[in-house]
Amino acid sequence: MRQKIIRLISAVLIMTLTINMAQLEIFADTFTQNNVYDLSDGYTDEEIAAELDTRLPEDGKPAVVIEELDEKRDKYTKYFLNDDFSFTAAQYNEPVHYQTDDGSWAEIDNSLVKTENEDGETVI
Repeated sequence: MRQKIIRLISAVLIMTLTINMAQLEIFADTFTQNNVYDLSDGYTDEEIAAELDTRLPEDGKPAVVIEELDEKRDKYTKYFLNDDFSFTAAQYNEPVHYQTDDGSWAEIDNSLVKTENEDGETVI
């Protein structure tokens, strides 16, 4: 009797683990289809838009990024509105925005500017 109970419990555990693994694959596929990309390798906004435009929805037409939604920004994420009214999020490993005094998020400007130091020498 005890052996039957152990076998039954083992069978239930194996089935539970199998079902859980299958659900994770479905979740991962759905997560990818929801257009969340890790684009933290120094892409420009134009490169991000071009990358996002290459995916094909069910109708076979590529969705086109219309604009970035500034009000949805956070420190590590940009959100885009697509022409089919879906949204795309681009997440970065490094901060791409900083919070201003009024609470909004502004782009971090990484561009270099030529200027002069106190000795009058041109520096970047």
